[in-house]
Amino acid sequence: MTRIERAVSEYLTLRRNLGFGLRLTGGALRSFATFLDRKHEPRITTSSALAWATSPTNAQPSQWANRLAMVRRFARHHAASDPRTEIPPDGLLPHRYRRVRPYFYSEEQLRGLLAATRRLPSRLGLRSTSYATIFGLLAATGMRMSEPLALDRPDVDLDRGILTITRTKFRKSRLIPVHRSTCAALRRYANRRDRLVRNAKDPSFFISEWGTRLTEWSVRWTFVEMSHRIGLRKPGDSRGPRLHDLRHRFAIRTLLRWYRSGADVEQQLGPDQELPSQSLSGKMRVVLGLIEYAALHGVETPGERKREGCGERGAPLRLSRVSGESGVAGGEGPCRPQPGPLASG
Repeated sequence: MTRIERAVSEYLTLRRNLGFGLRLTGGALRSFATFLDRKHEPRITTSSALAWATSPTNAQPSQWANRLAMVRRFARHHAASDPRTEIPPDGLLPHRYRRVRPYFYSEEQLRGLLAATRRLPSRLGLRSTSYATIFGLLAATGMRMSEPLALDRPDVDLDRGILTITRTKFRKSRLIPVHRSTCAALRRYANRRDRLVRNAKDPSFFISEWGTRLTEWSVRWTFVEMSHRIGLRKPGDSRGPRLHDLRHRFAIRTLLRWYRSGADVEQQLGPDQELPSQSLSGKMRVVLGLIEYAALHGVETPGERKREGCGERGAPLRLSRVSGESGVAGGEGPCRPQPGPLASG
């Protein structure tokens, strides 16, 4: 192990003990240490950091800047023990972050995605079921992509219909109630999993055919493959609809249900509400997404139709569905778990 590699290991250990996950940063800095070793560079220089940051030729400028920022933070720490360390200056790779425009999946597209995934070939017959169930669970609950993969078997209480999410964003934990139809789909998956893989190597709820925990890379790769197969992405497209857009879809449809039911949306969007972001800017993005969703799918907004009490300050807003697209199921209250796409699979 080189001096830089040891320094990287100590830096990561220190920051993780302080509560930082550093999952992506850890791999990036180890890659940077290997890069320096191959170049026979004994210390960090601005030129070497810049060369490593821009080495992925097909990456976006924002990714280059992010890679350089990881090295910059490490270099500031390492300079205390090695005065020869050069700290890459701020603004060396300027960029302006542009948030990716969310993609709103139609019901037909989502069902097509799940149907295509269920037809995936596999050695034992578990691969297709694992990925289809994960995709459906993301759409039905609005979970972050990493969260189903982190579920262990004790975290899934199918008798009570509760998922326990731990080690999530901001190191918070929470409980997610799921609809009985989703519970039924998860139970079918668990029965099939236990029948096909009897000696799993990992306590994960979702496993590969080798009994190991599924990785984010494999889930993303499978999603991209399915996206090309059903036409969500054109052949050769490296960008397009994302798995994270299922979370936006869930948030928008939840807002629509609240509005239609007359719920106090402002209260529902309190500081503890799990929507795509808990910040004010995040909530505004959700509301703007709601407006865009309404425009795309023919849903009238409160300002577009006459309704009683529209001039009353603070009166709850309601939306009426006028298109033929199926919306979220009603009849169980605005804040209860709703049936999702897993119900049909």
